[in-house]
Amino acid sequence: MNRIFLCLLTLLLITSMALPFSLPVYAADESRAAEAEGGQTDGNYSGGASNYTNINSDDGDTSYLSNVDSHSDYDYHCYDFQDFSTAHESITSVTLYIKRRNPDTSYPKYDTPYCRIGSVNYYGTQVIVPGSYITMSKTWATNPSTGSAWTQAGLNAAEFGQRIKFPSTVGSAVYTTYMYLIVTYVAASAPSVTTSATDNISCTSVTLEGTIDDNGGATITNYGFVWDTTSRADPGNTAPTASAYANSWEAGAGTYSEGDFSHFTGATLAEDTAYRARFAAYNSQGWSYGSEVEFDTFGDPTVLSNPATSISATTARLQSYVSDDGDDICQVRWGYGKTDQSDNITAYDTYTTFAGSYSSGESPYLDVTGLDANDTYYFNIEIQNDCGTDTGTSRTFDTKSGVGCPTNIIAIPDYQSVVLSWMKGDGATNTVIRYKMNDCPDDETDGTLLYLGSEATYTHEGLTSGVDYCYYFVGQDPDEGYSSDNVTIHATTLASGTVTASASGIDKPDKGMTSDPSVSDSLVEKNPIFKLTEKNAETTGMPHENFVYLLALFGMLGLSYFILKHTHSIEVVAMVWVVGVGWIAGDILDFPYILPIFVFVSAIGYGIYKMRSVV
Repeated sequence: MNRIFLCLLTLLLITSMALPFSLPVYAADESRAAEAEGGQTDGNYSGGASNYTNINSDDGDTSYLSNVDSHSDYDYHCYDFQDFSTAHESITSVTLYIKRRNPDTSYPKYDTPYCRIGSVNYYGTQVIVPGSYITMSKTWATNPSTGSAWTQAGLNAAEFGQRIKFPSTVGSAVYTTYMYLIVTYVAASAPSVTTSATDNISCTSVTLEGTIDDNGGATITNYGFVWDTTSRADPGNTAPTASAYANSWEAGAGTYSEGDFSHFTGATLAEDTAYRARFAAYNSQGWSYGSEVEFDTFGDPTVLSNPATSISATTARLQSYVSDDGDDICQVRWGYGKTDQSDNITAYDTYTTFAGSYSSGESPYLDVTGLDANDTYYFNIEIQNDCGTDTGTSRTFDTKSGVGCPTNIIAIPDYQSVVLSWMKGDGATNTVIRYKMNDCPDDETDGTLLYLGSEATYTHEGLTSGVDYCYYFVGQDPDEGYSSDNVTIHATTLASGTVTASASGIDKPDKGMTSDPSVSDSLVEKNPIFKLTEKNAETTGMPHENFVYLLALFGMLGLSYFILKHTHSIEVVAMVWVVGVGWIAGDILDFPYILPIFVFVSAIGYGIYKMRSVV
């Protein structure tokens, strides 16, 4: 039997633990007795003290109120009952109980309970009065005057009693021995509060916030806050100053309504620290706490200075990275100049004011202009928030030269020479070319100086066949020095009949075109037109040989048009093009025998064509 009981008890405990838990709402009632006569006082008292106390005890005919018919249809008698002052959440109903009897049932009498507010009566249901003492009741769930829930003030201002209806017989009576009120209410409880998110967080202070959502049916007489760097259990019905939290504050005795409350801690907190806090309020039923909230105070920021980018002769972009904003919005300022001032930002030649709005992970930068070319600069960054400042590490960069590097570089190798051509760099007075065999020069001092001048072509002669030559090109100005950039290009002299050309280091399968006047064996140069057109070529900016080739093609077109117009001879036009194309091809390929071969082959082909036409 004991085992069965233990099993049932265990099952009951497990089931109860599995059920959802909520705080109970405590319903209660309270009896209130008459303490004074009301505004209507018909009838006489018998026994006892002969006043309202005669109806405060259930003693039958020992003491009672007697209402006797005196040729009036109704008798009215009401009372002022004891005030209701118990702390409560709400009043749910008020019930009047009346115990009375009709000593002479041969004459029926009728009784109606009523509530009197001001000068107005609010009646219940009329019932017949029995011969023996029977209790009747009337419940008002709301205030009949307002139709709203009872309030303490409204209840205490009301009077309650009964109305007796008599038949038209003199001497007929009703005895009332006991009358009382039962007030049903929801008992008061500790307040319901909420800990709100904190506000105005700084490095060492915060504004704690909370809300009294419900006073629990009783006046709030105190409230406060608790906070700590460690999470704590709900203190329950314990004052903040007596709780386990390391820090607390109470507003002190007073009367406080439902709503929002706050407290500023002042500069009492540690920087860059996590805290937990609760809001609490107090009424007659005790202290109540809201849930714990967490907040972090701000800390000092940290910043890294990164290498400068987008560097040119007169501009650069200074770079940085915010590694920690200290949980606060940050601003930055920069310093830069030609001398290193380390972390003393305002000592640099140029410095900015604090500006911007940056957070962790962002990369502030500053674009600077007006720098001197080919010079060394130093820079650093400083970051600040409400807690403090931090500086990065001083960094340096070199602006580029204002002299541009040569472009469009072409290298055309032969058996014992390489023809070089280029476009001079912007801002450069000269072009410097250095070279090495089977390797490239590293800078303006490495290798062998080949050329220093303002021309755009040069022929490197006296070379060894089948050897790789690397040429190093750089712009130069007597005042500003060398260009910051350089270009290298390879060219291998011919060891067989194959000809290759390079443009900026890229091999090309065909011979390029050059305007180098040192090429003395060109068929073009042997032509007298070459000298006549030299200045025209310089005016257009086109290499001289290219200009001559283009001029020859236009001449061939014009001559072909003239021949066709006046002789209509296709054969003559064909011969013009054979001779012209053969001449140009022979010069480009540096093979003068192409022209006679073109003419010979064309003549044979034309003879065969004519013979077949005759046949």
